[in-house]
Amino acid sequence: MGDTAGGSEGADTLDLEDGGAILTFPEDYRFHFNQIYQDNRFIEWFYFTGILTDSGSGKEYGFFVCLYSVFSDELGEFSFFFQIGINDPNNQETIFRDLPCPLAEIETGSDPGSGLTFWRFTSSYLTLTHWEQSDIWEISADNAETGTDRVTIELTLANTIGDYYPETPSAIIEMGDCPGDDRSPVTMFGLSYYYTHPILTTAGSIHFRDNTHSVGGGTWMDRQWGNFDTCNLYYDWFSFRFDDGSAM
Repeated sequence: MGDTAGGSEGADTLDLEDGGAILTFPEDYRFHFNQIYQDNRFIEWFYFTGILTDSGSGKEYGFFVCLYSVFSDELGEFSFFFQIGINDPNNQETIFRDLPCPLAEIETGSDPGSGLTFWRFTSSYLTLTHWEQSDIWEISADNAETGTDRVTIELTLANTIGDYYPETPSAIIEMGDCPGDDRSPVTMFGLSYYYTHPILTTAGSIHFRDNTHSVGGGTWMDRQWGNFDTCNLYYDWFSFRFDDGSAM
């Protein structure tokens, strides 16, 4: 998706063009801290879910990592949380944990060797990096458990197939059943920016039940942010992956 104007952290209200909002990259790859979102209804997430194949055994595994932020009026600041999960259909087992992100830091910079620029979120158990010129995401996650319950995920996700797609032409959708139903693009109440990448090429390793697996496959990424956290959200989300490499 090419660079366009609107919706970035540089603006406090939405830019409207032809009746809809438009996205700005690389700003909209990152967390948003605009004044408009300093509201206890705000929620934002990076959602990654993929199907991975063990390079040795050929067995398939699923993984899930979701990093999200909320704003607290009481604290006057954003807080961060993440979820991590591994699904092993071979043994009909799912390992899942929801964790806070203490000592969270966000930085932008460049690699001295390559000169490539990056955006990075770092906390005690999760590091998420986006390399802008190469459009590569890196996930390093740990579920903070010990022994056989420990899960680690070390993956690189590259935009080599498909692209980023807005969920609607305006990239804005209605979210849930909101009190008063006074949805507004000025306040973003009851609304969410929403774009997705259906198949990021993925490689790396996952570790669980005392075994480390070298894996490759495809990952679906969803990005959403808006002032809709007090709305009654009701939906089930899932994706399809097909043998020919396509997804929906």
